[in-house]
Order: sequence, then structure tokens, then C-alpha cells
Amino acid sequence: MNLGAAGRNAGVACVQTPYVAFCDDDTWWAAGALARASDLLDAHPRLALVSARVLIGPEERLDPTCERMAHSPLDSTGLPGPALIAFMAGAVVMRTEAYRAVGGYEARLFLGAEEALMAFDLAARGWRMIYAAEVVTHHHPSPARDPRARRIVLARNRLWIAWMRLPVASACAESAVILREVAGQGLLRPVLRQALGGLGWALARRDVLPAPVLEMHRRVFGRRLARLPPSGAPASG
Repeated sequence: MNLGAAGRNAGVACVQTPYVAFCDDDTWWAAGALARASDLLDAHPRLALVSARVLIGPEERLDPTCERMAHSPLDSTGLPGPALIAFMAGAVVMRTEAYRAVGGYEARLFLGAEEALMAFDLAARGWRMIYAAEVVTHHHPSPARDPRARRIVLARNRLWIAWMRLPVASACAESAVILREVAGQGLLRPVLRQALGGLGWALARRDVLPAPVLEMHRRVFGRRLARLPPSGAPASG
């Protein structure tokens, strides 16, 4: 039975080590990468995870997401790499304690943006995340499996996560961006059908992020978010 991202939860339930490394069926870790990630986690007890540098294909092209991570605008004081508010699920070494503290991956999301919810919840609990260019994984992408269906699920999940964790104004702004994107892809109707079908479930799990985490997210994804209220004012939600 394919459990999607939540299948990792079953694996982590069996782990007895302090750290766990994740990869997909088309990725593998470079020699020495896991030892280096372990050293970083050993040295920084509040570090939840290390997101690796991903090299694509036999030509070893840098994944564009890694370029953005390397230039993160977040405060990295005291950290051994650029601070993150998101990571790549198939290219991460994680502290087992932190993974379990947030309950692992949400099963209903299946696959697509599942790490966004986990990153939110880790940050809300005071865990830090970094990009480490010296920790390397290789990715030789598999042929796409029904890319249309994957895009629909990804958009649906992004909508659900926005309404699970962002203030109302920010969730509206994020939703507008997502819906414009899928409308341009001709996917508006199926995305709305799936998203609205689970909106009650998402709202029942609504837990708005604390202001410092919302500010981190605004700095990284500012074009999608409404401005936060002034310091000391409550966030709507």
C-alpha cells in the first residue's frame, strides 16, 4: 500500500538512532555526506534538520531550489549554514526527536508540499533548519508519473496548508497566488474540487503560527503574504 510521504512515519517509528536520513527512489547520498550532517546535528542541539545540496543528473547540475536556499534572507546567527523555513523532503537529514515532536508527515497530504507543513510546525516549536552545501545528495529524476495529477495534489495541499497555519489575510493572499497559477495551467476546476472537499478537515486542524515564524515566512515568500500586524498586535486567525 502506497502511503505517500506518511510512509516515512512508519520507518521513523522503527529508528533507534538520534538522526535519520531520507532519500527518494531516484536519489542517493554522496560519500561522507551523512557523517558531515551528523557532525552538524551533534554540534547544534536545536538544529532539527540539514537540507542537502542536490546535484541533478550525470552532469551534476545544481538544483535551483538549493541556489535559493543558499541565499536565504533569514538570520543565520549561530547556525552552521543559511537558516531555512522550508526544506526538501527527499534530501534531508533530520533529528529523530524533532520529527517525532511534530508527529511526522500528515497522511492526508499524501505527496506534494508535505514538508512545508512540517517545516512550519518545527519552526513553531523553536527548532532551526539549515542548508548545508557540503552535505551532498545526487538526484537522477525518474520519468514523471501523471504530472497533471501531481500538480493538482500539490496545489490542493498548498491551499490546505495555508488555511491550516496562516492568518486569514495571509491565507487569502496565498490562495489567490495558487489559484492564479492553476488557472493558467487549466487546472482550476479540479484543484478547487479537491481543495474544497477537504477544507473542513483543514480548518479543523487550524493552528496559526506564532508571529516570529510568520515573519520568517514573509521574508522568504513575501510576495504571497499580507503584511503582519504591528509588533504586539495579534495576528488574525
